[in-house]
Amino acid sequence: MISIRHHPLTLLVVATISSPVLYGQDATVRRATAETTDGIVVTVELTRQNLRFGQNIVANYRVKNNSKSPIYLFRRKGPLDVWSSGRTIVIDVPLPWPIEHDEYDYIFVEVKPNQASQARFVLTEKDYKKSGDWILETVFAYVRDVTGLRRSLGTGEDPAGLRSQLATRTASLHVTGLFVRIE
Repeated sequence: MISIRHHPLTLLVVATISSPVLYGQDATVRRATAETTDGIVVTVELTRQNLRFGQNIVANYRVKNNSKSPIYLFRRKGPLDVWSSGRTIVIDVPLPWPIEHDEYDYIFVEVKPNQASQARFVLTEKDYKKSGDWILETVFAYVRDVTGLRRSLGTGEDPAGLRSQLATRTASLHVTGLFVRIE
């Protein structure tokens, strides 16, 4: 099953791993593509679906911008934000909360019109913790305007103002339903 949630100002892609069953049979989706009404296309594909416990889950992703203006994918410096619930693993984007007062450390990757950006997610056994059937869910986020957002904080400056600006401009897209079996 693929679900898409889109907010007019936010793009976010989430990958989930859980135990998918469709009409009594396991769904074995390896690649999922989602497209927004304004032409942003996200494809996530697992390199392998059957793994032994301890092997990394690797998912390649591609974000294509078919719109007429650039978009800016964003993430925070450091490791991925990964969590699991039941049989679902979620690769979450670092959505900014205006009330947070820690570091403002976002990286923006420009994707020009009719171009794409691609990379991969690598999840280790600490992200899935046990064998079984999983569903991977991912969330991608982007903004169209980075004016005033691409800067470092001044000495003693509270990041809440910048986080608020980023939060109001963010669009998100969720991709889910990718099946992985860990034996």
